[in-house]
Formats: sequence, C-alpha cells, structure tokens
Amino acid sequence: MIRLIIIFLFLIVFFFIGLFINGVMYISCKGKDEKRYRISNPIASFVFQTVLCISGVRKKVMGRENIPDEIVLFVSNHRGFFDIISTDTVIKQPVGYVAKS
Repeated sequence: MIRLIIIFLFLIVFFFIGLFINGVMYISCKGKDEKRYRISNPIASFVFQTVLCISGVRKKVMGRENIPDEIVLFVSNHRGFFDIISTDTVIKQPVGYVAKS
C-alpha cells in the first residue's frame, strides 16, 4: 500500500512538472517533431523506470541483441499492468501502442 501511495505522489508531482516541460517544448519545438521526440522520450523513460523501481518490479531481458534495427511489431498479451511501462524501458527504438476495447 505504501508503494502505491509513493507512486501516486510521484505521478502527481511529475504531472505538474510535466505541464511546465510540455509548455516549454510547445513554444521551443513548434513544428519540430523529431526534436520534441528526442527531448520527451528520455523523460518518459525516466518516469517509467522510476515507477517500475518504486513498484518493486524486477525485469530480466533476454535476446535484446536479436531485435533488428528496422521496423518491428511487438505483441503483448496484456496479462499485467506493466506491459507498456516495461516494454518502453526495454526497447530503445521509437515505440507506438495500439489498444482495443
């Protein structure tokens, strides 16, 4: 229960910091999607790593060297709450997600 409270507090604090960061990026990177991605991706990765650390999730990555440098489709079974968070921290390529109802 204490971990959940710490995660909520972290996310609330980061929400307000994120509003400021997004405002600055909107002004400085208007029309420059590549620059905005290079700035926002490490920030999101940091937040996801922190949430995983606070939650006590341990991950073991095997076969990362087998991922090619081209476009790849990763399929998750969504058996847990940390699928998106864990895949984003492991995969170093640009990642997009599709959800269904």
